[in-house]
Amino acid sequence: MNSPGTTVALLLLCLGLIPCLAEPVRPGDVGSDSGWAAHLDFEKLSDDPLEGFLVQVAGFDRILQLQTVFKEKLGVDWKSVGGVTLFGAGERRRETAMVLRGDFGGVDLANFPVDETIPRYHGVSLRQGPDWQQCPLILAIHSEREWVAGTSLQAVKDSLDLLAGRVVSRSLAGLSDEAAKELKSSAAMLALDMKKLNSELQFEADFTRAIQRAWFLIGSRDDLVEATLMIESTDRDGLVFLQTQLQVLTTLLKSRPDSPAVWLELTGALEVETRGNWIMVKVAASPEKSGKFLKSLRPLFVKAPEPPGDGN
Repeated sequence: MNSPGTTVALLLLCLGLIPCLAEPVRPGDVGSDSGWAAHLDFEKLSDDPLEGFLVQVAGFDRILQLQTVFKEKLGVDWKSVGGVTLFGAGERRRETAMVLRGDFGGVDLANFPVDETIPRYHGVSLRQGPDWQQCPLILAIHSEREWVAGTSLQAVKDSLDLLAGRVVSRSLAGLSDEAAKELKSSAAMLALDMKKLNSELQFEADFTRAIQRAWFLIGSRDDLVEATLMIESTDRDGLVFLQTQLQVLTTLLKSRPDSPAVWLELTGALEVETRGNWIMVKVAASPEKSGKFLKSLRPLFVKAPEPPGDGN
């Protein structure tokens, strides 16, 4: 999660190709200057057909790896944990901060004692936590039901500042009622602030400049996996541009003989709605078809091998 470029690219591809806690992410958990945030509601992940599916989604698989680390290293019973929220924090917002909520009263922290070399912050002691994503975590036990962790000391401090109300948090202002409903019902969320992330991208184009904020949500509808992409454009002209690009890309897919069948199926099942400066793209498919779609994207993120030398 420390490198948002791949996740951004996946989200943009999803737009073109398919167009914590038992509650949604709390905006107060995420810093206003963070370019991205992710959230998983573990209670909803036990619902068919989502169980096991999200490990195939870039970004969400890292959160599930975090779940494994906390279970194996700290003995956290994830049946008592509602969810986890991650966001960009620390130096230049390139570190990861996270907030976990649940019942942690029975967790034994003997193997991760308080680090006496680090002063208490907002009255909270800090601990050296287990490794995650090849990085040692720092833990802050805010309460028995609320933990904070981070990939750096500053990331943890940023999160504690947010919980203490010392810094400005992200706002959901401007979301339509329909968008807020989608956000609340989703099991997984990836939110991107493109105005902050554009400077981090290896590329920038009219397409990315036309996006203000984007939300990628995954939930379930009956026995189907449902993906929803909500995009706020910079202005009305930007929205029209995004709509045009969506139409061009779907037309291109249908006309290409080498387009995978699953791409064509999902493109034909798109539901697109616009309201104000927002565009909402939604599609539902079986877990099997959704998994095939994700696997078909992998070659797009694999660097082509260098051509062999001429032997000189």
